[in-house]
Amino acid sequence: MLVKDLLDRDRALFDYIQKLLQTSYDRLIWATAAIKTLRSCYAHLDMKSLPLADIYFEAMSESVKHSKILQELLLRTKLCPVDKLRNVLHEVQDVLLSMPPLDVDSSPDHFQDLTEQLQQFVDDTSLDARTQHMHSKKLTPRDQEYLELRQNCITSIESYFQQAMCTSKELPLNEILFYDLQAPHRDAMTPRIRMATERALSSPQDYLACSCCSTAKNEIKASQPPTSILYQLYLESGSLINVFDLWSAFQSIMQERHKDEQLVTGLFSKSLAELRSMGFIKQSRKKIDHVAKQVWRGL
Repeated sequence: MLVKDLLDRDRALFDYIQKLLQTSYDRLIWATAAIKTLRSCYAHLDMKSLPLADIYFEAMSESVKHSKILQELLLRTKLCPVDKLRNVLHEVQDVLLSMPPLDVDSSPDHFQDLTEQLQQFVDDTSLDARTQHMHSKKLTPRDQEYLELRQNCITSIESYFQQAMCTSKELPLNEILFYDLQAPHRDAMTPRIRMATERALSSPQDYLACSCCSTAKNEIKASQPPTSILYQLYLESGSLINVFDLWSAFQSIMQERHKDEQLVTGLFSKSLAELRSMGFIKQSRKKIDHVAKQVWRGL
């Protein structure tokens, strides 16, 4: 009935999408708060501080049950003193008080009750040493009570994080809420400079978006940028390049567009200097009228 209603009525579909988005938004608020709480709990337990971005990435990309960050926290809560465990409970209780309604079992009242029960054990400084190193048969009833309460606290903390945290893929319509394409950012922030430079020089139309530079494969046109023309001639040369031969080939192409020889010479000198500044060529020590190729494309 619901599917038919969504197919037949635009308003029903709109309301349903809004409801899904609100649910995902509330889950995202819970997950974000849980991530910040997790980091605060690390500080309460004197654990090594983790960058918030790393916690976000791990929490949003893999299941909480297999999260190394959460497992390390739970392991430390099993060994920490009573006062530090109480601080962790306080941290979870405080964040639960500010959360929007969600269908989870964790409640601030439950964590407050656990905190109050732990209070009676705070002054017993030898309690942790006794319960961790003594055989279960030698434990007093008070020690047994403390161990049961401690395990209850750890279970409640684990339950809170497992319910509050979720991967991005678990949220309905997560494509609207998350953008996780890494390639565009990687290409922009850490570009492969050599590959980009070679591509720009050999295929300037890819960057200039103009029809005048578009050519058939391996064709050189006078309408292309002068440095691009000289680079493509450079690719056809050997390891030692005769500057006069390079100039002659450059002039034969450029004369289709520029009849002034002085202008062509100036463009050639400028383009040759640009190739040298980019590290493609250097002055040859063997022959004064030659330049040495320093870069082979694709190597």
